[in-house]
Amino acid sequence: MKIDISNIVQKLSQMTIKPRTFYVGLPIVQIKKMNKKEVMHELRNPARNLYKKFTDSYFEDIEEEKKKVIQNFNKFLHEKIDSLNVIDIIERTNEWIIRIEKLILIYEPKYYRSVFEKKGSGFKYDKVKIVWIDSNGIKDKNTTRTFGQIGEESLKEIMKKFLVTNENAKNPREEERIKVVDGLFSSDLIVEIDREDWIFEFKMATKDDYIQEAVRKEIWELYKKEYNL
Repeated sequence: MKIDISNIVQKLSQMTIKPRTFYVGLPIVQIKKMNKKEVMHELRNPARNLYKKFTDSYFEDIEEEKKKVIQNFNKFLHEKIDSLNVIDIIERTNEWIIRIEKLILIYEPKYYRSVFEKKGSGFKYDKVKIVWIDSNGIKDKNTTRTFGQIGEESLKEIMKKFLVTNENAKNPREEERIKVVDGLFSSDLIVEIDREDWIFEFKMATKDDYIQEAVRKEIWELYKKEYNL
């Protein structure tokens, strides 16, 4: 299949990601100095998120990589390549095309969703088969992930696992009440991070939103590993 190089570069250059917030986190020591209305205001506003160790540069990093790849690819196309033979030129061009196609998949993740039933228990889980591209440009569907039991009610549990896994959070406690200035406040989750207690509110509206973003994160990690980023 013939690939129009200019078209895929243009497609990538026009792609954007609308940043989504996985959660908003605030240190409990700060929460205790507020009243309930102030706490709710802080937790409802993603811009007030004080815990951004994982998420602060996620989308920005992808956008920076896109700009760098397009710039370097265009430089390759216009540089003097007299020292390269035809085979080398074709191979290097194909390598760039594959890298661009991988980036396009990060901007528009592709995956197949199905239901997996656990033997014995009968519990049903959301299973996702992720579409990726190998080093030869061939589609690879060998990466699979499960996303909790089917239904929206499992979203909170999935988000808790995400936070514990990606932020090395410990001792998770759900809906624990915290004493604030004018009473008690209960949130989605409290965890310990670096010996400090944090309160978190999850911001993914639906399970579909979470799965799409989790798949994007998964293939972004594959991409970074492959290109030593």
